[in-house]
Amino acid sequence: SGQTTEQLHPIKTKIYKRRFFMISLTCLGALTSGIQNVVYAGLPSSVKIYFKASPLVYDLLTSLYYFMFAISGVFCIWVIEKVGNRISHIIASIKCLLRLTSTHCNNFFIKKKGICYTNSKIFQVFVLSLPPKIAGTWFDSNQISTATSMTVFSYQAGNGLSLLLPPYIIPVSASDTNLLKTRMLYIFGFIAALAFVSFILIIIFFEEKPPLPPSTSAVVASITEEKPLIDSLKTVLSNSNFVRFIFTFAINYGSFCAIMTVIVSQILKADGSKLTDKTAGQIAATAAFSGITGPIFFGVWLDKTKKFLCTSSFVYGMALVSTAAYTVAVHSSVEWPLWITTIVFGIAFTSYMNIGMEIASELTFPEPASTSTSLIYSLGGVFCLIETEVARAIMDDGHILGSNIFFTMMLLVGFIITLTINGEMKR
Repeated sequence: SGQTTEQLHPIKTKIYKRRFFMISLTCLGALTSGIQNVVYAGLPSSVKIYFKASPLVYDLLTSLYYFMFAISGVFCIWVIEKVGNRISHIIASIKCLLRLTSTHCNNFFIKKKGICYTNSKIFQVFVLSLPPKIAGTWFDSNQISTATSMTVFSYQAGNGLSLLLPPYIIPVSASDTNLLKTRMLYIFGFIAALAFVSFILIIIFFEEKPPLPPSTSAVVASITEEKPLIDSLKTVLSNSNFVRFIFTFAINYGSFCAIMTVIVSQILKADGSKLTDKTAGQIAATAAFSGITGPIFFGVWLDKTKKFLCTSSFVYGMALVSTAAYTVAVHSSVEWPLWITTIVFGIAFTSYMNIGMEIASELTFPEPASTSTSLIYSLGGVFCLIETEVARAIMDDGHILGSNIFFTMMLLVGFIITLTINGEMKR
C-alpha cells in the first residue's frame, strides 16, 4: 500500500471502448431514479385525491425521505466497498423497482408509502455515490469529469421529465376519479417498464471493472480500497479543506432540493399569481431541464483545464445570484423574468452537483470516490431536511418572500466558505 504512482507506472493500462456502454447503463439507472424522484411534485391536487391523503402526510413523508438520505451515507460506503461496483449497481436498480410498490391507491397508503420512501432513499445514496467510482474505474483521468457529468445529465433529465410530462397526462380537473386513476397508472406503467429494463440490462451486461486499469491513478485507488472503512473515513475527515467543502456542497444541494420541493407551491401562492398548476409545473420542469447541459459543459471544461476551485466558485456564485433573482421574479406581475431566472438557476445548481463530486474525489484521492461522494450527499440530505422544513414553516405563515430570502442567505454563507477552500487537487 506504500507504492507510489511512479512505481506503478510500468503496470500495463488500457482504455476500453465498452467504457461508454458501462457508463450508459449507469446513466439509464440515473434517469430512472430521477424520473421517480419528483414525479408527484407537479401534481399536488391530483396526487392528493388519488392517494386520499392530506398535505400533512406528504410533508411528513418528504421529511422522512430526506432523513433516511442523511443517515444512510456510511452504510452505503461500507456496502459499496464490500461488494463492489456491480452488486452496488444492482442494489441501486432495485430501488427503482421497490419504489413502484407504493404507487397503488389503497387504505394502506401511509404504511406502504412510508416503508418504500424509507428504503428507496437509502438506495438513492447508491445511485448518487456510484458514478464517480465507476467513472474512475473505466475512464482515463482526462475523461473522468465528463463521464461523471453524463450521469448527472441523465439524473436531471429524469427530474425534468417527471415535472414536465405528468401535467399533460393527468387532467387538470380531478372530478372524474376513474380517468384520474387510469392516467396515473399510465405514468406508473411507463416508469415500471423503464425500471425493469434498467434492472435487467445491469444484471446481464454491467461489468465490475475492465481487465486492465485505464490509468495508474486507478491502480492507486484500487490499492487504497483495501483499507478498512474506519481508516478511510478518518483520512478524509482529517482533511480540513474537504470538511469545509462538505458543508458548502451540503448547503448548495440542500437549497436546490428544498427549492425544487416548494417551487410549485411558491409560484401558485405568490402575491398576485394567476398561473395554473400546469404552467407552474412547466416552470419547475424548465429549472430541471435547463440544468442538463451544464454538467456536460463543465465536465468537459474540468477535464481540459483542471481549474476545479475557480470553476466551483464561479458556479456557486451563479447559484447565489440566480436564487436572489428568483426571489424577486416569483413576486413579479410579469411572467418572463421567472422563466429566465429558473433557467439560470437550473444550470447553476445542477452543474454544481457534478463539480462537487469531482472536487470531493480530487481533495480526498486516493481514498475511494464513493466514500467522499456518499459523505457530501449524506450531509446534503441533512440540509435538504432542515432547509425544506424551515422554508415550509415560513411559507405557512404566508411569507413566500421570507422563505426565498432564507435560501439566499444560506447560499451566501456557502459561497463565503467556498472561497476559503484551497486544497490540492490530487487525482
